[in-house]
Amino acid sequence: MAQIKLTVNGKEALGEKGDSVLSICEKNGIRIPTLCHHRSLVDTGACRVCLVEIKGTRGYRPACCTESNEGMVIKTDTDEIKRLRRSMLEFLFSERNHFCMFCEASGDCELQNLAYEHGIEHAKYDYAEPQVRVDSTRYYFVFDENRCILCQRCIRACSEVAGHNVLDLGKRGADARIISDLNVPFGESSCTSCGTCLQVCPTGALIDRKSSYMGRMAQCNVTKSTCSACSVGCGIEVVTRDNHILKVNGDFDTPASKGVLCVAGRFETLHIDKERITKPMIKRANTYDEVGWDEALDYVSSKFKEIGMKNVIGLISPKATNEEASAFAKLFGNDKVGEFASHTVLPSIHSGNRDGGTRMPSKDRIAVLDDVRPSDCILMYKVDLDKESRVVGSFAKLAFYKGNATLILVDDKTNGFDKHATLKIKPEEINVAKELLERSSNPVIIYSADTTADELETLLFLSGKSKLLGLLAGANSRGLLNMGIDGKVDASKAKALYVLACDDGLKGQFNRYNSDFVVLQTSHATPEMEDADVILPAQIWSEKDGSITNIDGLVQKVVKTIDSPEGVQSNQVTIEILAQKVLGS
Repeated sequence: MAQIKLTVNGKEALGEKGDSVLSICEKNGIRIPTLCHHRSLVDTGACRVCLVEIKGTRGYRPACCTESNEGMVIKTDTDEIKRLRRSMLEFLFSERNHFCMFCEASGDCELQNLAYEHGIEHAKYDYAEPQVRVDSTRYYFVFDENRCILCQRCIRACSEVAGHNVLDLGKRGADARIISDLNVPFGESSCTSCGTCLQVCPTGALIDRKSSYMGRMAQCNVTKSTCSACSVGCGIEVVTRDNHILKVNGDFDTPASKGVLCVAGRFETLHIDKERITKPMIKRANTYDEVGWDEALDYVSSKFKEIGMKNVIGLISPKATNEEASAFAKLFGNDKVGEFASHTVLPSIHSGNRDGGTRMPSKDRIAVLDDVRPSDCILMYKVDLDKESRVVGSFAKLAFYKGNATLILVDDKTNGFDKHATLKIKPEEINVAKELLERSSNPVIIYSADTTADELETLLFLSGKSKLLGLLAGANSRGLLNMGIDGKVDASKAKALYVLACDDGLKGQFNRYNSDFVVLQTSHATPEMEDADVILPAQIWSEKDGSITNIDGLVQKVVKTIDSPEGVQSNQVTIEILAQKVLGS
């Protein structure tokens, strides 16, 4: 874009043609107060707080929605502008119940901060005191309309960032309010609890149940890390205080997800009610005895030597970091390590292997996450993106609602995307989709980790234009595949098993097969763990440093945000100590 020059408050400001006045001011370090503006949303000028004076233009213009032009002369801080901003803020305070001392957001509220900035210490106008509701029907958050200023950030975030289109503005004038779907309570709506609306709300209208009244942002630490809920590898910002995680926000700067999260990444990992395992345990006479780390690892190493390492198989969670997986593979050997609780392993495009003679697509036919949103035709093969890899589902919804893409759903079961699909067909009718794919410019086929070699062959040759995006079973499945670790190891033939479950959850899938001896390293107590002979504590996602490789092959940092409970040592250290005891290295 061509560079342009503006004069703002008597000083030169440089920007690009097409930038808004607000954008150029921000680039040049000139602050203009805002409320409805958010850097990841399309501006609407709803709050009128960012009004500026432009020479030669009648009245005042919202800086966020005014396109800049060469030679503009702008004033942002005249006495009259400040008076107008103060009046707008005073009206906002009078319209709803903004008694700050009773509000969870007090101290972190953008409206409150602007009030102090503009010298507002008391209410100038009578309070309207409208009869509005507090909607507490969602499990993870509450919507208090008393605190809402109708900035519409939540509406725009729901549609523009997350793609769900649940929220809208109902009624008009003084009766205007935020509604979900056709004005039903949040808990009865199509809301997926992704929490994007919660993160962008500038006041205390949307309240996180877990973090409310637990501390102001100034009292907290914010650490950028990577979500381990699925293989998308969303960027997250973990908010902590006194070694407790208060909440997880989406990182709008991350290349993988660009700020989008799903319910699993934002909420579910913080609402685990299972007991934490903090001490090693050895089963003796059907009873688990708590022991020290040295005794536990000495016992395991002696049993492995007795059985013979050639008869021991390691199963590893796809939530393990690349560093943990590397140490694990060194202990057992790549050919003796499989992915714990994995689905059928893809005839893997990602690992570059061929399975059963299946022809693999060339590199230019392998889709990445950034291919989904601009696609004009998306075929989803036997995958419910409202249940797995939900952020990919958000991208598909954005392509459908914002880009008018065709959505083809191939499934013979009820699917969360039934209501979004342009066309739904059964797997045996898949050839019906050929013409739609061929007519498209940028078609993408998304398929699950359960897809068989024969099914992939069919998808591959359904359309020569289509790029294929194969979802993976877990957060670091791609990293494991890159090391040669997959799900092809036959655990039923092992005489001994070592299962590094991390915080994956056993989900009813863990068993000892035909093994004589089983070691389970896991983070939380579940009934399934009683199949193990030795139980070792494991760190959870927020307690370790390392990296994971997402579905695109992007290696992303996992950053420690809290300390492990006393007695829980590093997963990697545990494996390395055991390797030294067993292998002498």
